[in-house]
Amino acid sequence: MKNVFKRIGILNRARSAKVPLLIAVLVAVIGFAVSASFAACENDVGTASLVPADPKGLKGSVSGNQVTLTWNAASGATSYEIEESDVSNFPGYGTGIRETTTAIRAVITLTSFDAISERLYFRVRARNSYGPSRGYSNVISVRIR
Repeated sequence: MKNVFKRIGILNRARSAKVPLLIAVLVAVIGFAVSASFAACENDVGTASLVPADPKGLKGSVSGNQVTLTWNAASGATSYEIEESDVSNFPGYGTGIRETTTAIRAVITLTSFDAISERLYFRVRARNSYGPSRGYSNVISVRIR
């Protein structure tokens, strides 16, 4: 009988040493799962609903060596990125952010580099502290020569 009690005593001590470790592991796993769940919700719902709307109604005109762009304000926007490309589908090369502004109007002075193309294409994306709008304005084409 003494051996049985000794064994039980040993087992109880071994179990009691493992219980805090098991609890710590469970808390860490549950905490990670909850954190990941909240992060997924924020990315799917929270942040997505806080980014600005897409800008609408982009228009442009050319006068001399200047292109004037105007568009309608996007709900939730604090600034706008104006992208320029020499290709209508904005493929990545020959495309870039030409200017960032807080206004709904921009006057872009053309350079000798711009004169290489016959046409330039513009689009606008709204931004705020939560990120960029999900999409862009309409794309416009401006004949520069």
